[in-house]
Amino acid sequence: MWAIQTTQLKKRFGDHWALAGLDLEVPKGTIFGLLGPNGAGKTTTFRILSTLTSATEGKAEILGFNVQTHPTEIQKRLGYLPQHPTFYKWMSALELLVFFARASGFSKQDATKRSEELLERVGLHDRKDDRIKGYSGGMMQRLGIAQALIHAPEILILDEPVSALDPPGRIEVFDLLHELREDHTILLSSHILEDLERMCDQVAFLRDGQVILSGDMESIHAKVEQHQSVSLLVEGTQAQYDAFIKEIDALPWISAVTTHTEKHKRVKIELHTKEHEQAVDMLPSMVTKHTLRMWQLTISQPSLEGLFVQVMEGNTPS
Repeated sequence: MWAIQTTQLKKRFGDHWALAGLDLEVPKGTIFGLLGPNGAGKTTTFRILSTLTSATEGKAEILGFNVQTHPTEIQKRLGYLPQHPTFYKWMSALELLVFFARASGFSKQDATKRSEELLERVGLHDRKDDRIKGYSGGMMQRLGIAQALIHAPEILILDEPVSALDPPGRIEVFDLLHELREDHTILLSSHILEDLERMCDQVAFLRDGQVILSGDMESIHAKVEQHQSVSLLVEGTQAQYDAFIKEIDALPWISAVTTHTEKHKRVKIELHTKEHEQAVDMLPSMVTKHTLRMWQLTISQPSLEGLFVQVMEGNTPS
């Protein structure tokens, strides 16, 4: 039995289909990531799974329970952290969690005990009596995860849990998720692709309200037709970079180009192409033509960002 399964799930807002037949299968005990541009349907999917809105068509199940017909069973088994959680910031963390625990049916004594346990687990116990308004972004997200866990759900759904955090805050949250994966299934979304590549067991690419590619990272790399990339590490001026990228982007055998700024004003340029030998033969002279300095030329599997670019441009397996 899947932890989460959707079959031809559809959601319409007026004339717009936010979901257009979403088929998704999330195995138990995994951290599963949803990738997609704004408007791809990630948040709509999460809201349907969390019983906050209903589907127009199709079916969604959580641990075998139909979301539409058994919402109470779903709510018992699922914890949800929205993209922009809001708290009563005049409360302390302990007061907030006790409040939600009591609302979930805990006795006063059990609510306090459960809240103390969760604050310890998310690393906030030593700040439990501080007002939430003084919390950092990473602390707020950890508190949000604690709130989502208050009723001991089996599944966590986290909508962009690190999108607004600085690097230390992201590390805090992902370290916590690594610990939680031992006894929870976690479904999350993020625009920070490198984080998902490092964190997730499996990912699904969403486009226009549909899953167009899913699986573990190894299988996704194998499925994408253009599964290798040519990477250049070059150094020069912005004008030189722009002219070079414009020329290679126009080549018919280059399907996508991504760039990353490295140290010492160097730029890593990743080219996606089936013509790897042609690229290796031609690129050095093109670099020289644009008076760039080349530090490295390698052929490798693309990063998750590279795969994301390819999939969003329609380069999916048949």
